[in-house]
Amino acid sequence: MKLSRAQIVGLLAIIFCVGAVLFNLSRQFPSGYGYVNAIYFDTPSHGYVGIEFLRDFSLSGMMKRENGSCCPAAYKIYETRDSGHTWRLTDWAESRLRAMNKSNWTADDKQWPDYGHYELSGSFFFDTKRGWLVGDEGRSSSAGGNDTSILLYTEDGGRTWQPKIISGNSLRAVFFLNEKVGWAGGFHDLGAFFQKAKPSLLKTNDGGATWFSATSEAAPIAVASRDPVKQR
Repeated sequence: MKLSRAQIVGLLAIIFCVGAVLFNLSRQFPSGYGYVNAIYFDTPSHGYVGIEFLRDFSLSGMMKRENGSCCPAAYKIYETRDSGHTWRLTDWAESRLRAMNKSNWTADDKQWPDYGHYELSGSFFFDTKRGWLVGDEGRSSSAGGNDTSILLYTEDGGRTWQPKIISGNSLRAVFFLNEKVGWAGGFHDLGAFFQKAKPSLLKTNDGGATWFSATSEAAPIAVASRDPVKQR
């Protein structure tokens, strides 16, 4: 059957539209099971995230979990050049991203604050005085599906901390470009035993007072401030 010119044009238009949709889907923020555990940005629009993808959600698989990571399947690093609207997979090694995101606050030379049942896992410091720690409810969260996180900010080298509680996200990494612009990453839609964990990336433009999704147009994330905590 011979197609008319109009039919050929229409068919090509459909193919083009389908291809454009598939291309855009391929450049969206990854949605597979996993979590963000490293972040680095050199401008407000250009940066990288490291995502550890997970695979085994059985009870036996959970029993093999170490350091809050359930059965890693692959580690991939993604790059954005448009403030998180689109992403592309890079060939970077994990060590390269972690070297760029090196913090001067470590568990080896500082005592991490004890804040209830939260497990702190990420840090970023501008200098020896000012910086951030981030963590989630850890194993209690993974068992019950209650993904809630804490962000702790200090201006005096860790003697006192200003905590903020964020609901709906389990955060594992934090990075600030300057005193106002920063990102925190982890996962959301946790479900019991990581069965629904999907990578998430939050952004702040006001020094951590408010946070919103860096990969979608969703409403700002609920943030609750707490009284400052003095380190013992």
